[in-house]
Amino acid sequence: MSEIIRLIPSNTASDSIEKLTEKVEEKPYITLPTFIRERNNVLYVINSLKTGQNIGLISLYDINTINQNACIDGFVFDESYTQELVIGYIQLIHMGMVDMKLNRIYAKHLIGNSYYKRIYDFLRFTLEGDLREDVKRLGKFYSVQVRSLLQHEFKRVYLSGDKIRKMCNLDGF
Repeated sequence: MSEIIRLIPSNTASDSIEKLTEKVEEKPYITLPTFIRERNNVLYVINSLKTGQNIGLISLYDINTINQNACIDGFVFDESYTQELVIGYIQLIHMGMVDMKLNRIYAKHLIGNSYYKRIYDFLRFTLEGDLREDVKRLGKFYSVQVRSLLQHEFKRVYLSGDKIRKMCNLDGF
């Protein structure tokens, strides 16, 4: 199943980040993610192998090599690509925990956003708490929930016999 997408480094993607972000501006319910503007990030384009189209963006950002943590975020231009987004998350989590030797990967999502809550629950992220009025979008402040996955949880869930490992065929990593 991991062969339905590939992650392409943003600097080598056929579509420029500017072209991809135009797709975001066409959809008023998506606001341009912070991670595109971050300097200390690893940004990838999610490419569907089925259609050949670039269908979203995903990133590890605010990478802190001293404390060995980073924030993860991603989105697809159409929610019909949710499965591809989840697989992109899994691949990037694996890269962060194994290749970058991170101890903690965390995510923030708006309180009440059931779409991302379901994704992070599926990925076995633990709810850490709420940050009140942490994000400003369209002139208004919103509260977010923070969820995280720790290195020892990653090893137990992703590298043992869990369905996430089986789903994405991580045996070969």
